Amino acid sequence: MRPQDEIISCRQFTLLVCSFIIGTAILLVPGQVIATSRQDAWLATLLSFFPGLLLIVLLVTLQKQYPGRSLVTICADVLGIWGLPAAALLVWFALHLGALVLRNIGDFINTVMLFQTPLAATHILVALLTAYAVFLGLEPLTRAISLLMPLNLALYLLLQVIALPDSRWAELLPLLGQGMLPVLKSVLDLSSFPVGEMILLAMIAWPIRDSPRRLAAYWALGLGGGLVILLLAVLGAITVLGPADAARATFARLSTADAGPASHLTVPVLAFNWFIFTFGKFSLCYYAFVSGLASLTGIDDYRTLILPAGALLTTFSLAAYQNLGQELNFARMIWPLYAPPIEYGLPLLLLAVALARRLVMRGRNTGKLTKP
Repeated sequence: MRPQDEIISCRQFTLLVCSFIIGTAILLVPGQVIATSRQDAWLATLLSFFPGLLLIVLLVTLQKQYPGRSLVTICADVLGIWGLPAAALLVWFALHLGALVLRNIGDFINTVMLFQTPLAATHILVALLTAYAVFLGLEPLTRAISLLMPLNLALYLLLQVIALPDSRWAELLPLLGQGMLPVLKSVLDLSSFPVGEMILLAMIAWPIRDSPRRLAAYWALGLGGGLVILLLAVLGAITVLGPADAARATFARLSTADAGPASHLTVPVLAFNWFIFTFGKFSLCYYAFVSGLASLTGIDDYRTLILPAGALLTTFSLAAYQNLGQELNFARMIWPLYAPPIEYGLPLLLLAVALARRLVMRGRNTGKLTKP
């Protein structure tokens, strides 16, 4: 089956985007953002919507120029011979991000639940489960996420309500106590993770047959929904734990649930919540990698690449870091510098070159018409 044969609705795409944004960020982002901007972390989460909106405009404009094409094939159309390294860079980014997400899943499961289980066993089981989901195709995967997301969001909102009696809203003051600079630094961090990672959704061969304007609106709605969930996680961590303790927590959202009432019930629910969100994100990374690699190599059916890609993702995820500390340090220090040139720079370059070529062609056609 070719990726372009699969079609999903705008509503399903909204839930797909929402799940992708929440993903691993629900546990990793609150502590990272609070460590930088303290009690103003909630403001940084809100402001990160605007870099995401910019990326949506860039990607949807490219889709309007090249309808039905994935970002991998658009690279070849726009850049010619230079499109191959650009497309290969996108495929590498999907591989890298997928391996990091798989490592996040393994570290969380081994840290919180299965303490004595080898990390490799966890990775292999998750990779096999995801490989089956990717083999079924984008449509079944999207339907599964669409069915699970409402329940998942309802459970998450219930956890937020349970934590309300322990919330100390005075922890949010003073507003901009450290100035605007830490907030802007957090916005830049969030624009790379998780907002900028939406570029992987453009590597799928645009399974939505609708107008670019409606696509942009539903995409922005999914982004906003995901950021609202992250906002609630940040607010909960600040008001329940306090900025200082939340900044020191490895998984601030988990620590928030553990500090509240009936933690023996809320922590397993949160773990289930997080796994569903993260499984959705890893599935999309996996799908983007195999479909992008199939487009790059000219293979008609991406399914032939699923098992080799799963082995590669598993191996890479195990070799990427020595321990959880290295993983968190990479996410905080390296990723905000490494990812944005791919996430924002490449679409901007493609759009600029495409518009420049269109202007040149229009000028040539105008010149031919004015010749005597």
